[in-house]
Amino acid sequence: MVQSWAAKLIEEYRTSDPRLLAERLGIEIREEGSGQIGGLKRYSEYREKPSTIIIYRDQIGPAHAERIAHELFHHLEKIKLGRRLPGSEAGAAEFSRIFTFGD
Repeated sequence: MVQSWAAKLIEEYRTSDPRLLAERLGIEIREEGSGQIGGLKRYSEYREKPSTIIIYRDQIGPAHAERIAHELFHHLEKIKLGRRLPGSEAGAAEFSRIFTFGD
């Protein structure tokens, strides 16, 4: 499923650039300062309403494309399935690897 979602997106939008895909899907990308909440480090997050990907600058450095792809997966879960899947984080990691390394 993860590979087929990635392949369909790349084919339909004719790009494998996660930032461009997010833009074409109408998802806002915003950078915010701190992803630290107590002992928890957040690198990025997907917010459903309105569709927004938050990248936390203090945690992620230059790996924005990987984090955007990760959160795009969570967006697809919501719009295609209406929920997060069991093993959602592993699926998001695989999805981001496809966009980062072309697997």
